[in-house]
Amino acid sequence: MNICGFRYLGMALALVMSVAAVPVASAADFGFSGLQIHGMTQRIAHAMGLDKVKGVLVQDVALGGPADVAGFHRGDLIVKFDGTEIDTYNRMIKAVTATKPGQSVVVRVKRGGGEHDLTMKLGTRPESRKIKKGSVISLPVFGLTLAAITAKIRKRFNIRWSATGVLITLIDAKFEKRTEFRRGDIIVQVNQKPVWDPRQVRDAFEVAKKTKKKDLLMLVERVEGFRLIVHKVR
Repeated sequence: MNICGFRYLGMALALVMSVAAVPVASAADFGFSGLQIHGMTQRIAHAMGLDKVKGVLVQDVALGGPADVAGFHRGDLIVKFDGTEIDTYNRMIKAVTATKPGQSVVVRVKRGGGEHDLTMKLGTRPESRKIKKGSVISLPVFGLTLAAITAKIRKRFNIRWSATGVLITLIDAKFEKRTEFRRGDIIVQVNQKPVWDPRQVRDAFEVAKKTKKKDLLMLVERVEGFRLIVHKVR
């Protein structure tokens, strides 16, 4: 089972996984964990030296999310969730869809030859992960076109699962040689404040102008990692 098959829980479970066959209610009904998981296969089990195809693997962990706080690691094998033995991917679905925001669950994982019980307090889906409608704006004075990261945009630009922010989709040719930004950069923060809507970036510049600030500090994610950019306010 590959990751493309997991878009079902992306909405429903707040694990951002997905299964296209089981009807589920709104994502708001489920506890948010900030986990991306991958189902087990015979080939994976064999590579791990396991006798049985059992459990689900943690593929990614959202920074600062409930799973991150609880101590989950990429590569953890989840074998028990809130008292339920996780033998199959569908079993995980049922266990997670039974949770509520604010609920604490104990999750047993196998890691490095040992087993660990992790207590995780589930949250609600962050605003940065509720984006369904596209939003695009231009900032001509900076030569930038910005877009909200919808599921369609995430797929089109091959944006990693746990990344959130505002995507730079275009840079005016006149600005390319004199800007530190690149097409495909994700603006994660402006002056230490998370952003996920292009209007938040625009408004930050407008406020800076009114308060006569000379610069804004931008945290940007790109393929090779994160970068801090101090950008002039014109």
